[in-house]
Amino acid sequence: MRPEFITPEDIARWDENLNNDQILKDAVGEDFYKDPLVREVLYAGLWLTEELRAKNAPELFIVASQNVLGTKSFGADPWQIALVIYDCAS
Repeated sequence: MRPEFITPEDIARWDENLNNDQILKDAVGEDFYKDPLVREVLYAGLWLTEELRAKNAPELFIVASQNVLGTKSFGADPWQIALVIYDCAS
């Protein structure tokens, strides 16, 4: 479930980012990329990336966190996982 603090502007910004990411589209395929559940995982990952960069987290930690988020989101709430990772980084 998406947290209340995520704004429509956040979603619009992330959609712009995702819609223009040809490398990601090519990597996962157009249909998979457009799936609403996959899209929500991607939104959670983009939020987490922005927040970790704001904390000046090392890029290696950010990439590892995205990998954990993607892996652990299978059958789980990606936002809950993103929030746990963020809390651990604090």
